[in-house]
Amino acid sequence: MYEMLGVLQDYQNHCRNVFEPKLDQWAPGGAITRKERNQSGALTRVPFSTGSTLDILRHDQDIKVFEGSDYDFCHFDEPPPKKIFNAVWRGLTDRGGMAYITATPLIEPWLYQLYQQALAGDELVWV
Repeated sequence: MYEMLGVLQDYQNHCRNVFEPKLDQWAPGGAITRKERNQSGALTRVPFSTGSTLDILRHDQDIKVFEGSDYDFCHFDEPPPKKIFNAVWRGLTDRGGMAYITATPLIEPWLYQLYQQALAGDELVWV
């Protein structure tokens, strides 16, 4: 059973129009037990038949919603603001989790700088 997190840029463009159709396409039949939504209809949580769950958060949400949860896996669809990445990273650290970022790195230059540090073999410092 895994606790997973998906971090998307926004609800309208990324969650509803891109992420949710792909989730429906890729998940095997019967794997998704239901889709939980907030009052605005935004997807917030997807429980799976395996017992694993996928929480969905967006860049436009308050930083406090990213704090205090532990995850096994996180997928960032597009580079998140650094404060969001740091909050999620802390939650991944507790469980030895992994993060993946799929992106066209046109925004959030800190991510490119971090990448360059890793390539150079520099010690990464999380602030």
